[in-house]
Amino acid sequence: MLRNLFEEYKFFSSYADKELHITGLLFGGLIEQNLVAYMYLGLAQRYVLESLRKPSTHKLYQFGLNCLDRFKHRLKEYPQYCDNVASIPHFQEFPKNIADFVLSGREGKEPPTEPFRQQSSTSS
Repeated sequence: MLRNLFEEYKFFSSYADKELHITGLLFGGLIEQNLVAYMYLGLAQRYVLESLRKPSTHKLYQFGLNCLDRFKHRLKEYPQYCDNVASIPHFQEFPKNIADFVLSGREGKEPPTEPFRQQSSTSS
């Protein structure tokens, strides 16, 4: 089943937007849940990286972002991969929440979380 999914990658750009979004979540979920290892993990990461290198107007770029967003909490385990993602020329255009995970992942960490701040009410 996994082999078929990976072989299908070459057709992803012809998928309808909804189906590509779901496939991106599935693909990223495989990495997030540690359901792929060794060869398939490397292949999955390569496909995500390849997709992220596409122009931001390309369908596969959004697929790559969906995948990356899905396994962003595991990026700290792949500092070299994060270096590769951060070296994409248009990386600065990535959504901030994803970029923060990539940049922190380069150091083997997750981005710091902002503490909850209760809004103070002003009295008149």
